[in-house]
Amino acid sequence: MVQLGFADIFTALTKYKKPENRFTASLVYLLRYLWSNSDRRQREVLGNFLSKLCRVSFSADINMNIVMQKTEKDEDEDKEIPDFQIESGSTLVWIEVKDEASLEDNQLEKYKNELLRKEGYEQRSLVLLRHHYISKEETEGVVDNDVTWDTLYALLREVEAKHVFDAESVHSYLLQNFLKYLEEKGVFALKMIKGKNVKEGLSDFVSLLTLIQAEAKDMFRERGLELNVSRTDIGFYEGEYVEFNFDEGNKKGRGYMVGLWGSEDNYPISIFLHANNENLKELEGNRIVQAKVPKVDNNFFSDNEGNVYVRRPLESVFVKSAVQDQRQEIGRLLREMYEQFETVKEPIHKRRGKR
Repeated sequence: MVQLGFADIFTALTKYKKPENRFTASLVYLLRYLWSNSDRRQREVLGNFLSKLCRVSFSADINMNIVMQKTEKDEDEDKEIPDFQIESGSTLVWIEVKDEASLEDNQLEKYKNELLRKEGYEQRSLVLLRHHYISKEETEGVVDNDVTWDTLYALLREVEAKHVFDAESVHSYLLQNFLKYLEEKGVFALKMIKGKNVKEGLSDFVSLLTLIQAEAKDMFRERGLELNVSRTDIGFYEGEYVEFNFDEGNKKGRGYMVGLWGSEDNYPISIFLHANNENLKELEGNRIVQAKVPKVDNNFFSDNEGNVYVRRPLESVFVKSAVQDQRQEIGRLLREMYEQFETVKEPIHKRRGKR
């Protein structure tokens, strides 16, 4: 039976009130313990993991200092430091962790500029470790590695699969419990989605639907809509479809519909967003202005019952070479569709002339 000094990890976690900070504290504790209490063979495996996470190389023979840089009080001040750092010899890595909070204006640029001012290091890297979608426009050219928690989970599973830690060791105990914690936080273990297999391969299909549900929920949450899937519809209408109904609580039909459309003669397999006037009146106090909906557009159209559909081909998802990039692309497509949907909505009071 594993004997563990719970006081240390308890202190590390309960020192923070915010879930994002507790995640950071638990990850820092895990990494620090594993590196400090491992032999050279184990450190080689951990160094490979950290190299993939941080995009810099780590030597198994050099000591490593892993510390949190912020207190919760610091977050309310203009301090140009990220959540935690890894320092090893001539290598310095700064890691910013994001759960549900969004990035502040120019936050990553400030970190990168400050990091580049640090002297005496041959390798410097800024890493964004995020749970949910963040636009590439905010990260490209600034961070050295943009990593989702899904990817962190997969990388830690690779460490586990090397079997360098004894099953009864504290190392294994901490790693297993952190992986379980990630699963409880809603992290997915997904396969790469191969477009040609979606119609034939059940596992690819399930992975695709899982990503669509997760990214749609995140997108709605960003816009102040706490919508959850109340039911799933599967059917046929000019092509097979799977449709998730995103509603408030048990108010079925009072939200948006998001789903997957099978390929048609003139359109490839696609992702879609769908709502109607009655739903939007109940949910948002908005109405659809039908005159603004294009008359002929395969990507953006309405039917005779007042339903509006926005869709995008999934080909841009299938060509991505990593699960993280596929999830990012699905998130981008959903947000792009939502923004297009916004162009045909207006508040009900505007039509009524109340303001």
